[in-house]
Amino acid sequence: SDLKLRIRYYLLSFLRRMDKENKNPTFDEIVLYILPLLKNGSTPEHQTISGVLNDIGEHIGNGRWRLKTTGQGKLSELW
Repeated sequence: SDLKLRIRYYLLSFLRRMDKENKNPTFDEIVLYILPLLKNGSTPEHQTISGVLNDIGEHIGNGRWRLKTTGQGKLSELW
């Protein structure tokens, strides 16, 4: 859906930036970043964000997330 594509785009952008800063955000930090960006449409459920996050990210313990390390350099592999 259009909403999932937008979530995916923002997640990729945010997680890439966090990676460059050597930070691993929590799910709550991710949601706080993404929700304001989606305000023009309907607000997604946390499950929707979580589902997309599980596709492109990996949980590394302590509630922290990062981009999956396989194929990280190529956007096409994440779409």
